[in-house]
Amino acid sequence: MTRYYIHDLDDNLQRFKPQAEAVMNEACARAAIEDCGVGLGLQEAMDLIKESIATRQSHFQLFIERHGVDWDTLHLSYNQRVDRSIIDPIPQLPASLAALGSKAEHCILTHSHMLWASECVDLNKIRPWFPDQRIVTLEMYKEEPKHIGTKGFELALSRLGGPDPKDTVFTDDTPANLVTAKKMGMQTVWSSHGRILPAAFSAYVDHVAHDACEFLQKLTIPPAPRTNRKPGGPAGP
Repeated sequence: MTRYYIHDLDDNLQRFKPQAEAVMNEACARAAIEDCGVGLGLQEAMDLIKESIATRQSHFQLFIERHGVDWDTLHLSYNQRVDRSIIDPIPQLPASLAALGSKAEHCILTHSHMLWASECVDLNKIRPWFPDQRIVTLEMYKEEPKHIGTKGFELALSRLGGPDPKDTVFTDDTPANLVTAKKMGMQTVWSSHGRILPAAFSAYVDHVAHDACEFLQKLTIPPAPRTNRKPGGPAGP
């Protein structure tokens, strides 16, 4: 069994309630308007967020390009404003991590802020496996998000003691983020939430699970016992 695991946080180690997307978009819009001085109405800002996600794969980028917003200020303010009640913990996750015991070491690699990530670790009751030293957040590698470059992955590997990427598993719900990990030599797990994997990413995904918890549970399921039974014959000793 592989010893080293790097995990995305949101929609991977934790789920969200149905209202999460709207809550996140409003938090980002209010952060841009009230904390960064963007001169837009709330709905205008939320429309810009949707455009930014569609064209830049980022909530923030069009605020930066069109309104000169400081990335660090917006990133922190947004993560402060998101209502934590949208988090829907996976009840089996702590037990799944515990079942691996000392056989596994884990690190979080997330596009969120440390403020958010650390609080989420506590809310999900997984602190024993994820001290803050094992959490790598986007402000640490903002020049190279997961779908663009290797910096975040390199930081995560360093936090794990520097294992070979080939001895490491990366779990994430965003197929584009798995591409970088796979090119580095990692085994990859896509958290599908029941979705169908786009064909363009099939070469970069080694395993598919509903979420990281389901994948971890599979690692601890003992193999079925082998028998000498032949088809149609009596069971072996």
